[in-house]
Amino acid sequence: MNENNQASPLDTGTAQSILQMDFKSRVVPLFQFLAFSDRDLEIAPNIDAQFDLTGRIHSNGNLYLQSYNSGGIRINGKITVAEDIYNRIDAGCILPMGTCLPVGSISILYAPSLYANFPPYGGTAPLNAAALSPFLGNVRSKVKAPTVPDLTMLRKRNYSKDTVGQYFGKADLRIGMFPDRQIPFEVTTIQTSVAGYSGVVSGACTTTFTSGQDPASNYISADRQGTSPVCSNLNVGQLISLTQPILVVARGSADEEAAFCLPLPGTTNRVRDLIAYTSYSVASVMAGLSTVQQDKVLHALRVAIAASSAPLDYAAVINAGVLPVGVKAVFSNLLQDATLGIGLSPLQLAQVLAAPPASLAKARRGCFLPAPIAMVKNSSGTTGVFDRRRNRLMTVLQTNIESLTLWNRDGWYVNMGSDPTIVPVATMPAAVTSLNTPSFSTDKLLFIRINPDVSAASNSFVRLGLGAVDRTDGGLVLHATVNDNLSGDGSISAATNAVATASDPIFKLKPDRTPVLDSAGDPIILDYYRRYKGGAIRQSPYGFAFTGGATLPAPLTIATDGAAYLQGDWNILSGGWQSASLLADDITALSNNCLSPGTTTDPNQVMTAQINCAIPATTTGIVPWTGNAVGDYTASIIGSSIDSLGRAYNAATTRYNLATLVGKQDSLGNLGTNRGSAGGGSNGSLSNYFGLLEVWPSSSILHYQGSMLQLGMPLESNLVFARGGIPTSYYYPPNLNLRYETNFDTFL
Repeated sequence: MNENNQASPLDTGTAQSILQMDFKSRVVPLFQFLAFSDRDLEIAPNIDAQFDLTGRIHSNGNLYLQSYNSGGIRINGKITVAEDIYNRIDAGCILPMGTCLPVGSISILYAPSLYANFPPYGGTAPLNAAALSPFLGNVRSKVKAPTVPDLTMLRKRNYSKDTVGQYFGKADLRIGMFPDRQIPFEVTTIQTSVAGYSGVVSGACTTTFTSGQDPASNYISADRQGTSPVCSNLNVGQLISLTQPILVVARGSADEEAAFCLPLPGTTNRVRDLIAYTSYSVASVMAGLSTVQQDKVLHALRVAIAASSAPLDYAAVINAGVLPVGVKAVFSNLLQDATLGIGLSPLQLAQVLAAPPASLAKARRGCFLPAPIAMVKNSSGTTGVFDRRRNRLMTVLQTNIESLTLWNRDGWYVNMGSDPTIVPVATMPAAVTSLNTPSFSTDKLLFIRINPDVSAASNSFVRLGLGAVDRTDGGLVLHATVNDNLSGDGSISAATNAVATASDPIFKLKPDRTPVLDSAGDPIILDYYRRYKGGAIRQSPYGFAFTGGATLPAPLTIATDGAAYLQGDWNILSGGWQSASLLADDITALSNNCLSPGTTTDPNQVMTAQINCAIPATTTGIVPWTGNAVGDYTASIIGSSIDSLGRAYNAATTRYNLATLVGKQDSLGNLGTNRGSAGGGSNGSLSNYFGLLEVWPSSSILHYQGSMLQLGMPLESNLVFARGGIPTSYYYPPNLNLRYETNFDTFL
């Protein structure tokens, strides 16, 4: 379904080269470019190696090209620009390349296998037609600028227009963060009828909302595709279950063991690689039990974990330790339940209770995956991670897509009441009821599962019947947002919640940063900025992390109006490509190494399987540097992995295969361009399209295949690019391989 604000064609003068940006309201926005910017676009890489760009490039403002890197820039694709093209950048030097003058050459493809060099640096004037003529029309300026949406489309609600955001209105899964609530998130599922399949059978939806208020969690857009929608808000017990590791047991074949317990081919440093499944030993007590008894032991274990209101550490408890005293007591009672009827001897009971949970699961070719949803902890064990790029503590809710998909079949929950604002408690009778009642399974609670397809790629969710069958509007949409009512108490005040008022307007801006005027000559207002707890605008302390995306359950769009952290390989399974996108206020790229590893919780209580790629201040001592990137590991726990600059956990090669949409801070102009004052700072250029927090050695590459779209400046963050690669900095830039995803062409 096309957006009402569909982009207009780019008028390049020839029918063969007309480029049309056709937005979809769901799934992959149809990016037809490797890189598209609604404002100025800078390409000035601060990396040593050759910077290759493969795909079309467009800017609705100016394009600035300059090579600080000795390897130079090579562009394999057409370039169109609405205003001017400069052989320079629009800001000061991007260190650490050691010079403000170009170092490498810039070559642009103008015919198959033929390149022409971009004119050398020659001052502040834009390039004229003669300078662009060697490219035979493949590099054009002064083309017609397409009209595109703005970042307010990602919001739950537009405050100024009193309308519901399109991605919220048409989402299939919604995650709402309540950072100050006891249970700090809510989950809503919206399922549509699919012939021959069954899912959630009841749950009313509404297409109406109260003016001046956020839409209800069960709101859906009236023009949503599909029939007989069912809206369901997960209850307290189900939400708590999402915060616990998921027990996965292979069903019928070795396929699931290979897909979820063994290292996935083509990936590096995933959680199950760091905590090696192959090193587990099957608990000896399980070898003496029948398969029926083994299954009952694991079922009791699953329920006991679900009955714990405190999240269990993935490595320290599940894989290498024993259950906490309270959880072990529930497990013991369930194992002895007469209705379950396992029939363990006292010795067998004691041996089961003493075994690490992972060693029990392996008897049935099973293992545990990390919690589907978790609030990321910092070094003090409290919620929050310090983001050096923002230079502030961020409250981050992490979602593991792989675990979420498995929870949709193998999860289990225990009734814990109905109030998410108080500490949830599962009574022993409630746990016993859950143990013996199949309806406490979470099977198909999130989405209707597809039938297994043996012709699909090995290790894929589709092959195993775990993927989503819904293809309305093209696939699944997950929308994540922070609720204005931060505590969930139902009241809104400026001091304790998020508010947006007419005193903080978001103006629609031209590339030169002047307001766009309406027919009456007044500045066009897109919406209002939010203030959190009386703070400054564009200073949100909240964000969402997404991990476990190497293989996806369906074509998937994740949309959030806040900061997004994308961790680890994404959509890279061989033969299992899905159309995918991440649309966010801004995106920070975290490598495969940026995840808490180890067999125990580190001394600062950073739970394993959560984002963490910290930078210590020194190579000795145990006091973490408050400027750590994500997490706050201590120097002593990192040891020899610290580099000569006192930074740790070098980034590992990581692959992303998805479309992305972000807001990007403007660079501040120099004298001599048409952008205003001198002495400004760069936004990092296209090589810093993603925010970065790690040390990327030359052996580690960030591979990106997709389409990168920049729509104005971020609404929730005022991000100033800090130059990388110097001892006082917080990251070192990666070598980049940026390519357009040609599979997106099939959507045109």
